[in-house]
Amino acid sequence: KDFFGRAVALNGNWNARLNLATIHVELYELQDAEKLLEQYLRRSPDHPSALLLLYEARMSAHRPHEAEPILERLLRLYPERQELAAQRQRVERLKRQP
Repeated sequence: KDFFGRAVALNGNWNARLNLATIHVELYELQDAEKLLEQYLRRSPDHPSALLLLYEARMSAHRPHEAEPILERLLRLYPERQELAAQRQRVERLKRQP
């Protein structure tokens, strides 16, 4: 985490931002991850890994209503990706829960 943080701080390395966001999601530091991912997506709006990570961060934060539009966007951009269909089912299950 420190290594990627230093890479971002020193030269604004975009790949380091994505790696650091991944670490933040894994550690459930979701606000930090979302901030990095939103910066990344402003630069590269259709990047599949960044979109999927942002989706996962929002789902981990128990905000399926915010994650669903990201998933819809991913499905439009990458309809051939099979793992996205499983995520659609996940969102639907969460929406049905009280």
